[in-house]
Amino acid sequence: MRKSIQIIAIGKNQEMFKSSESEYISRIERYSTFNLIELKEHNDKNPSETVKKEGQEILKKLDSKTQSKIYAFDVSGDKIDSVGLSKLLDSDDDLTFLIGGSDGFSDDVKKKADKLISISSMTFTHQLARVLILEQIYRGFTILNNEKYHK
Repeated sequence: MRKSIQIIAIGKNQEMFKSSESEYISRIERYSTFNLIELKEHNDKNPSETVKKEGQEILKKLDSKTQSKIYAFDVSGDKIDSVGLSKLLDSDDDLTFLIGGSDGFSDDVKKKADKLISISSMTFTHQLARVLILEQIYRGFTILNNEKYHK
């Protein structure tokens, strides 16, 4: 069905989220090859400098994966439901999902994305957002395969 899915995320996940993250990754791997790339989180005093540095690291990783569809999770993005996300998964393209740091993405990263997606109007830590996104990717695959997980 899918060539590959990767997530490029700023920062390492907190210990309390790692077991959930691992569980959803193993579930996703039933449907697709999967890769999680964790990039250094910057904490400059100036948030715009943080966003710039993190953006440069993301763009370096994207340059090596130019054939992939790129979806960035951003507060300004389109709101989609689980069925909408499953439709994004239903393609032969490789997919790359971007999860930024607490200050968001640089304009260059946003321009590189094929689509900006908002996971909620609420604010979540980027570590918790990562678990939510993994769950939604898994849910999307169960929707595509008419499995009972999604109700």
